[in-house]
Order: sequence, then structure tokens, then C-alpha cells
Amino acid sequence: IAEALESIHFGVAARDLPVTRVGRLADCEYFKLDRGHRTGGCGHFFTGGRMRTLLFLSGGGTLSSAKAGPVAFQAGDCVVMPAAFEGAAKFGRDTEYLIVTL
Repeated sequence: IAEALESIHFGVAARDLPVTRVGRLADCEYFKLDRGHRTGGCGHFFTGGRMRTLLFLSGGGTLSSAKAGPVAFQAGDCVVMPAAFEGAAKFGRDTEYLIVTL
């Protein structure tokens, strides 16, 4: 029980918790899990070679590539990107997301 209590922050307000907004959350031989944040108007380019799953926690925008028109995404959407996908995300507003890379 003592080990479990070490992760509880007694007397600390939620806004003051030392929680990472972006960066690597998990890294093992089978997958990587990253948390990302982009503000509205920003973009992110995805190169091929790895399968990815994106889970959008908030915000929204569009995904597009040279081979396909833009596809809208919003909070709550889950997008599976095949390893061959090369394209970009354009964020229409502040967006937080998780990326699982296999």
C-alpha cells in the first residue's frame, strides 16, 4: 500500500500536478505511446514506415496526403494510419492527442 500512496499528491490542486502535457508516456519493444499538443493553425507531418494509431482527446482539424483529400477529425476520434501513409495534420484549434506507434 505504501507504494500506491507514493503516486497520490495530497494537498495539491489539479492545476499544479506535475503531469506531462507532451512527450513519451510509454516505450517498449512492441509499441511507443506519445502524448501531443498543438495549437490551432499548427501542423504536423507524418512520414511512412510505421503504423500509427491516433486518439484525439480534444480539438480537431484535418488529415491529408498527396493521395487523398482532407479528412476531418475531432475529439473522440480514433484514426489508424497504415505504415505507407505520408501526409499532414492541420489543427483547426487547440488539440491534445495520443499516438501509438507500432
